[in-house]
Amino acid sequence: MTVLSDIGHLLLTADLWHAALAAAVLLLLPALGGVISERSGVVNIAMEGMMLTGAFFAVAADLILHDPWLSALVAMVAGGLMALIHAVVSIRFRADQIVSGIAINIFATGITVFLINRFYGLQDVGHLPPSELLPNLQIPLLDPMTCAGLVPGPYDIRDYEYESYAVATNKCPEGPYRGVGMVTAVLAHERLMDLVASRLGLDAADVRRVNFVTAPQMPYTTVTGHPYESGDYAAALEAALKASDYPALREQQRQARGEGRAVGIGIGSYVEFTGAGSSTFEGRGMADIPGTDTARVWLAEDGRVHVQTSCPAIGQGSHTTLAQVAAEGLGVEPESVVVEQTDTAMVGPGTGSFMSRGSVTAATSVFRAATLLRELQAENG
Repeated sequence: MTVLSDIGHLLLTADLWHAALAAAVLLLLPALGGVISERSGVVNIAMEGMMLTGAFFAVAADLILHDPWLSALVAMVAGGLMALIHAVVSIRFRADQIVSGIAINIFATGITVFLINRFYGLQDVGHLPPSELLPNLQIPLLDPMTCAGLVPGPYDIRDYEYESYAVATNKCPEGPYRGVGMVTAVLAHERLMDLVASRLGLDAADVRRVNFVTAPQMPYTTVTGHPYESGDYAAALEAALKASDYPALREQQRQARGEGRAVGIGIGSYVEFTGAGSSTFEGRGMADIPGTDTARVWLAEDGRVHVQTSCPAIGQGSHTTLAQVAAEGLGVEPESVVVEQTDTAMVGPGTGSFMSRGSVTAATSVFRAATLLRELQAENG
């Protein structure tokens, strides 16, 4: 029973299936080629000989060239030549495909062993010198960076695993979903916090307090590789709870439920990557979006401060935010700041209003421009 139990446990391990799938690729790809060949009317019995020839010349070329990419190219050429021989014999000379394929398999088995012994003097093929390996290709994708990459959110989660599926289609999808997936990630981690609170009988705010990345941990890198340079999520939550009078809301909820009314209280913590042109975006391959904005701040004849940026308002209420930022930089009240809609003739170049970068680039440029104006006023009395 112990042996059977061990075997059963082995069959259920992820490592076994991962190794099996990796090894199966070597057979699945040529099998696919064989299916395509057969559908075209050619029974490619010589597939084994082509693979064996390609494998030998790949190793031999690598031992000489020390370049895995060139070695892979040599392997494809060698295998292609064997395929050409099979095609010429079968089509041009009308030989039996089965006989031709078997002959090529036998020939490849013999010639590769002969060449190994002839050039390397090795009776045991397993003692060939080690070959250079192809590097692991890190292909930047949108999905791992956004939805799957942001599921840990503002929480200090170090054990996390996900599977990501990419589907290419010529059918246009339609639905009330944000394509980038950031809000989907928030739904996942906030629902997780609520489930933990429900099952453990804890307050939803307390669960978040315990699991937040703390301010002393900054700068912090998530388990998915997202860098957080600063932030105090616990302080932001406390400010929200205080402003909403959270204890009073819970009491109202308790009373309402006692009356049979379903009243809910939702808490949401949100972390979003911004700032196109940063190393995070460049690492994804988006090096062609600069992510820069400029601002102009001046004291107009009406006695008020006027602001223009290269990041125009398109309905997100950024004028209010930029006015507050400029007021902070100048030491004045926000009511004395007028944020004008962008006029490209009056402000410098910029990336524009998209990709959630208003507070990263536009607001920063406004604050710096306001600070410079304040310094000039101080110098000129």
